[in-house]
Amino acid sequence: MKKNLTILFVLFILAGIILLAGFVFPILIKAFLYEPYVKSIVLFVIFAIVVFRGRFTWNNYIMIPIAVVTIIGTFMDSAGNPFFNKPLEWLVSSVGQMQINTSVYNYAPGEYSITDQLRIIKSDGKIMELHTVFLYLYRFFQYLIFYSAVSVLFQPVVKLLSGRQVTLPVKKEELSFEMTEKIEAEKRRRAQALEQRHILPEEVRASVLTLKRNQELIKAIKLVRNHTDLSLGEAKELVEGMEE
Repeated sequence: MKKNLTILFVLFILAGIILLAGFVFPILIKAFLYEPYVKSIVLFVIFAIVVFRGRFTWNNYIMIPIAVVTIIGTFMDSAGNPFFNKPLEWLVSSVGQMQINTSVYNYAPGEYSITDQLRIIKSDGKIMELHTVFLYLYRFFQYLIFYSAVSVLFQPVVKLLSGRQVTLPVKKEELSFEMTEKIEAEKRRRAQALEQRHILPEEVRASVLTLKRNQELIKAIKLVRNHTDLSLGEAKELVEGMEE
């Protein structure tokens, strides 16, 4: 029974792949190539996912996803969309009407070539052909400015997500009686060792007190450190707290 269910599941997966390859993928490719807003929307969604998942901020390398999306958008979405092209239309409006033509050539299944042409149609009907490099330069700065502004708007949400820390419940293991006894014995041993560090022989203690009375604290501290393993601060506290 289990084997039959596995085979049936594999058949469903294969049918889904065939359905995607035969019907869904061509629709997606056609929309990606011919619809003016699809490329910019896809880039925006990918950028948002990367920023939120990576918790990128202006103090945490957010310029990396901005630079990557800007470069990809410059070449993948050079034609842009009517919204992104409005500033460019305004810039060339004094010369004529801007026109961007995108030609898609399908040489073989899965092999496409996209060519963008930037033209300005003057009022007298003459057409001015502009090199594609001008379109690339405009698209580069447009994407850079756009995603920098978007990043500023994303910052409050990113900081809110970064402030949330998910704490998983920790299962407390009960210690056995033997383990508890070992822990307590180790605590007592460490406490005794700490006390031993502060114990000075009587003759040394007398010398330290004499140096202290004579206002020779440095010599007193040095004498304490020579007969103990105390640090400089601990030896100083011991000398200052010693009384006759």
